Parts: sequence; structure tokens; C-alpha cells
Amino acid sequence: MAFHTITFSVLDGPQTDVGLDVGARQAHWGGSPSTKRALIDTGSTATAVSPAIRQALKPMKVGRPRVHLPGVGVVWDDTYFVRLKFGGHARPGRWFGLEVIEYQPSTPNIDVLIGMDLLVMIKMMWDGPRGLLQRFAYALHTARPEPC
Repeated sequence: MAFHTITFSVLDGPQTDVGLDVGARQAHWGGSPSTKRALIDTGSTATAVSPAIRQALKPMKVGRPRVHLPGVGVVWDDTYFVRLKFGGHARPGRWFGLEVIEYQPSTPNIDVLIGMDLLVMIKMMWDGPRGLLQRFAYALHTARPEPC
């Protein structure tokens, strides 16, 4: 049985609610956990959050790698530690610790782009004819350990 099922249409793509927070170690200066709308973006190597989400969460800056931004090219960009959970921040489930970039998604009402950095950690089944994406299991590790 699937842990989480995403219903999608050809026009909207695979969208889902996700919980976001900065983790217990950063909670004293970070923003409150929240639930936002996300789009699964297999063309992105990194998960991205909108500038509004980054400002609200106040996550710790953890790096500055080279990233490729659509329409811009390769740039050096800040990355931030954010935890993400499928289904929303108040629902049961596993938090994934991720190093995310700040980027404004072009899709209306989307605040998070879920990139391949997270997708390679989970097992999914894509059922295109039924318009379903089901997540079945998690990998045993996170993309990046939570900062101390």
C-alpha cells in the first residue's frame, strides 16, 4: 500500500502539499512550520523554494554551489537547509533534510519545486493512464545531514 498518492492532470502536472520547516536545531531562530503547494520537477537537480518561503522559514544558509537556472544559465547560488514532508507539516510521515535553492516557480500557486535530489531517495510508481503518482518507500538516508 502506498504511503502517499498524488493525483495529477496533464495540465497541472504532479502537485502535492508538502510540510516545510527548519528542524529542531534551528527552530529558535527559524520561522514556523508550514504546509505549501509543491510541483514535482524531474528536470531540476535541486529542490527549490520560493523567495517568500525562504523569508518566512529563515533557514540556515549552508553553501554556495554552481546551479543551472532556466533562462539564466550557470550561476553561483546560496543553498539553505530545509526539511520537507509529503502531505503537510502536521501529518504523520518522514521529514527529509534537504539543501535547497531559492527560486520563484513559474507555475501559479506553487511555492516548492521538488527536484531529483529528493526524488532519488524515494520509490515511486507512475500510473499515467490513471493520473496517479504513488510513493511507496523511503531511502535509508537523507540528502544532507541536519546541521548541528
